[in-house]
Amino acid sequence: MRLKEIVMEMLQRSDRQGLEELVVEQPRAIRYLQGRLWDSEERVRRNAAEALGAAAAARPELGREILRRALWALNDESAMNGAYMLPVIGEIGFRDPDLVAPFVGPMTSYLWDDGLRPGMCRHARRRCWTTGRRRRSRCQR
Repeated sequence: MRLKEIVMEMLQRSDRQGLEELVVEQPRAIRYLQGRLWDSEERVRRNAAEALGAAAAARPELGREILRRALWALNDESAMNGAYMLPVIGEIGFRDPDLVAPFVGPMTSYLWDDGLRPGMCRHARRRCWTTGRRRRSRCQR
């Protein structure tokens, strides 16, 4: 079975542990996960975002590249629907806030966009809320 098919099967099964191990062991899987962020199934998109967050936390150099691509997708010039990248940004921020910190400033420039603002706020709030007490103070700053 090809890597692309393995990734899709794991996404459909919601094999979070397996996906996290796969992206750490085989960074090539990131390419296929990014493509699944636009999948028609919400569960597949969510699982892909979580796996990309795990990859970013395990390999910060890959995380920075994922974040650069996410910012590009938010840009009008990319001709992409960048809203599908917002869960990835949230996952990376959840798993490694220091990694996403340098990208926060540029991301705020997209808050003017009525199509992106609700998603940006929703993912930022959800990530802060689900991190629990140990990070709550960071989210309230």
